[in-house]
Amino acid sequence: MPRDGPFLPVYKEAMELAIRAAEAVAEPYYRRYACLSIGDELPRDGEFGALRLKAFEGAYRATLAVTDPFGMEYCLIELFQAVPKSRDFFPLIQKIIEDALSFFTVRKWMEDVDVFDVVDYILSAEDHDISDSKKNRFSREKYSKAMSKELLKFGESLNDTRFIETLRPYTHVWIRPQGLRDSVKKVVARLESLKTTYHGAEVERPVFVSELHPETGALVVKQKDLAPRECISIDLGATNTVVMRKKKDEAPDFMHLGPICRQYDSIHIVPTLLSAETNNIGAEAAGGNPVSNMKQLLLEGNPRGREHMERFIRILYQHMKKATVNTGWFSILPRNAAEVVYMTVPVGYQDYSSAVREIASKVMKGARVELIEEPLAAAVGYQVADDRDRLIMVIDFGGSTLNTMVVRLNMDEVHIVAKPERALMLGGHDIDHWLAEHLSAKAGITGASRESLRLAAEEVKIRLSERREVPFVWDGMEAGKVARDEFEEVLEKREFYATVDRAIINVIKRAEKVGVRKEAIEAILLTGGSSQIPSFKDKIGDIFPELRAGNLIYDHSPLTAVGMGAALYGTRDVTDRHLAMAYALRYAPHEKDVTHSFCIVLEKGEQLPLEKAFRLRPARKLGLQREITIELFEIPERLLARRWVVEDGIEYLKQELKETAGEAMPGLKPFTLVFEEAVPDEVHVAFCVSGSGEVSLKYGPHGKTVETGLKLQ
Repeated sequence: MPRDGPFLPVYKEAMELAIRAAEAVAEPYYRRYACLSIGDELPRDGEFGALRLKAFEGAYRATLAVTDPFGMEYCLIELFQAVPKSRDFFPLIQKIIEDALSFFTVRKWMEDVDVFDVVDYILSAEDHDISDSKKNRFSREKYSKAMSKELLKFGESLNDTRFIETLRPYTHVWIRPQGLRDSVKKVVARLESLKTTYHGAEVERPVFVSELHPETGALVVKQKDLAPRECISIDLGATNTVVMRKKKDEAPDFMHLGPICRQYDSIHIVPTLLSAETNNIGAEAAGGNPVSNMKQLLLEGNPRGREHMERFIRILYQHMKKATVNTGWFSILPRNAAEVVYMTVPVGYQDYSSAVREIASKVMKGARVELIEEPLAAAVGYQVADDRDRLIMVIDFGGSTLNTMVVRLNMDEVHIVAKPERALMLGGHDIDHWLAEHLSAKAGITGASRESLRLAAEEVKIRLSERREVPFVWDGMEAGKVARDEFEEVLEKREFYATVDRAIINVIKRAEKVGVRKEAIEAILLTGGSSQIPSFKDKIGDIFPELRAGNLIYDHSPLTAVGMGAALYGTRDVTDRHLAMAYALRYAPHEKDVTHSFCIVLEKGEQLPLEKAFRLRPARKLGLQREITIELFEIPERLLARRWVVEDGIEYLKQELKETAGEAMPGLKPFTLVFEEAVPDEVHVAFCVSGSGEVSLKYGPHGKTVETGLKLQ
């Protein structure tokens, strides 16, 4: 009979009737055979699990009705082989094992032993020469080997410690033969070892189900309540550094730092250069072979990056003091800890930010050092806010990073709607090196220093922003012409435009999670020196054609917006509700020799508040579970990996955990979810994180909520 479609109910009814008929057979051997045949006939899927269990239970009852003990033992071993080794059958398997092993106890096998052998056994505790009748001894040995084989096979994957109590009585010295007893001991020892590895409330790898961002009260940093009377802002860029100061209600102004500055009209900038030999910085270090990539080195975690950055900031601070010594303005820093130095950092690089804060606090003793994300500062610095809210995307493309952010702002407030978990490590320095490789190959230049070529390529890149064709000058002579189209081909070969696409779409996707669609963005703010590359601006215009048509892509303050915004930061109330760290759930995998693994459940940079639901299965590493334990761990930045994935036709960055190689991760307080009965095969658990980071867990069909007392960063 077919087993699907309209035949399925009839098939089930027929098999139920067959089981009833089998149990009506009087002779136990035939009754057992009929029940086993029905159990084997039934499909293996879960829909027929209850019927299969009923059939095998009928076979077990028929086996116990067999009067010959050797015949019963044979049937029990055969039944042990046939019964499915799934958890639903474990109670039946326990009964089968217990009855099968009892055949090998002293009481059972001594029924066939001569009386003189019994006396010898009692005197010697165990005598390997003791024997029963030859026929029974042969059968007993044969059955013991078969039982040992099946028990060891079953025990290899068994993880239910309830079997310890079933098996332990058969590890004693009076269980014969010894080979069977040793097999039982091996299974018991394995189960005992599991108890030292697992706590019995583990979960399997979580499966993502859904994500929701409920509207709740926002965590607002009341900057205006903390606004200093006077402050300094330092936009620490990879190519240029901008230093500004603000006094009371006055507009921010550039600090004039003399010979280390370059002046472009009213703009004063300090090239982010350091001469390791002379300790000159800025314009004074432009000759020779200065360090020009200290920010990128620090972002990459290179120790030399920290060393160079500390020297640069220390010397910059000395020039700042010299520039203000006559006015006495700078003297507020060491005397009044309420005054602030605002420093800008890329989005998401925790180690870099910590290093900058430590260096600045060490160098600028007495000042309160505050860090501001670069695109956030740019949003304030462009000063395009009205009395009403405006939704704006900031794209900050500097010397080493590409920062993106969607913000809602007005004259008094800035609300960060969406941002990536960290800025993309792509900047003008990368483009300089790509172009330098192209130019050196084109002009046949060999043996030149990498930095000299980069500086020459940077000059070509800057001039191509103004003209369609420029000369490439090397060693004081023109080495050829470079067209803008040629430069763009270099960028295309490096997948530059595709990377920009990904970065923009990634932050738009994050904004959509909280209900903000691309069409709602009212303006684009471009900042950073690299944002002036014509084809980059064209690319942004292609992504936002309506805004380009309305002249709503602003790029008039590429070098100063971040420094200006940092100085004005204290005049706004800022709402930023994003996780600063990623968090992983510890789970128990199926793989042998792997006791625990980790899976990211809350990504760095996730928008808060957040309800993120996962489907969890109890791991049952020690058998029946009435609870599951949620164990969260903080993931250090060095253990985070990123890869681009495609979902619903949209490409975005996904965070993954690198191989930990036994490296310990900070664990949070574990929390156990208790169930009235056994934990079901699947449980939906939602991590509910408030705007300020407090975590509650919602689980079960009725959405039971439990406060954990945990607060995430």
